Amino acid sequence: MSLYIVISIWNKADIKITGDRLAQKIVRLHTYHLLVAASLHNKNIDAGITARGLHGEAYRGHVFWDELYILPFYNLHFPKISRALLMYRYRRLDAANKYARQTDTRTPCFHGRPQMTEARKYGE
Repeated sequence: MSLYIVISIWNKADIKITGDRLAQKIVRLHTYHLLVAASLHNKNIDAGITARGLHGEAYRGHVFWDELYILPFYNLHFPKISRALLMYRYRRLDAANKYARQTDTRTPCFHGRPQMTEARKYGE
């Protein structure tokens, strides 16, 4: 990725605070973490937000509901990514409802590991 693209993304996402340098640093740190939680390419792929974002593998691909906490940021700065993240859940809603019926749960039950869902679909 070229420096121009990185600067362009940062300028679009940056939140400026005047009069409080510490608050500015903290907000920019959290902005960085939000930016690495999802790729700008998410709008073109079927992917959710992993438990540790794109920079950690500790959860081995588990997908929780972490996107609920970061969607306001993406709604404001990158709405196409926000839509793609919601579509990721929407495309899995039928399977989540089916699994909920099987486990006698009242609400849709999304698997934590998408790869497990895929494996079960094919009887593995």
